[in-house]
Amino acid sequence: MNRIGTSNGVFTGLPKGIEGASREEINVVILGASPLSRNYYTDNLFSDVSIPTCWSSDSQTPSANVPEECKQSVRCLDCKHDILGSAVSGGRACRFFQKLAVSFEGSLDEVYQLHVSAVSIFGNKGSSLRGYSKFLKQHGTAASTLFTRIYFAEDVEAPKLLFYPKRPLEEEEMSIVVEVISSDAAIAAMGTDTYEGIDLTGSPFSVNESGFTTT
Repeated sequence: MNRIGTSNGVFTGLPKGIEGASREEINVVILGASPLSRNYYTDNLFSDVSIPTCWSSDSQTPSANVPEECKQSVRCLDCKHDILGSAVSGGRACRFFQKLAVSFEGSLDEVYQLHVSAVSIFGNKGSSLRGYSKFLKQHGTAASTLFTRIYFAEDVEAPKLLFYPKRPLEEEEMSIVVEVISSDAAIAAMGTDTYEGIDLTGSPFSVNESGFTTT
């Protein structure tokens, strides 16, 4: 699986020679996202490629395929690792995350996985992943109908990703996305066997001299 990593304020694992991909920011189509999930590592070290000690695909209970001896609690809500201060950093030792399936301009049929941590999901209001999703929903569009700029927040200790609408997909681009959004690669990148169909109502964004506005 193609994976985009984040390290020291830059993206890694990016496709070569693809427009809209740099080490500091990327412009991608978000094909879909996994449910809000959790990962717990006994050594307290995060990794987006290794297998954690315990994990939850719905952030409520440990997943069925977690070995019994590795389950930290019956419910995530009751787990000691879900308490602020349980991590060495002062946060939660069991961390929220989501996996995004994304593709790049000029190579929309090639799917990449992007791991998004809790600090990028909940923070920064409208520019967080959750805030961005709510914003798009309020304006009757889906993330899979436009290019999204994903970049790093400045002057923060932990890497934090921000999300901003770039431009609507053109008709030819949309036809490719319609095919790839339900592909095995996209489903695997989200780490789930379900997906939400694309919303073909179009994008609410139009371009003006200062950037994008809603229409």
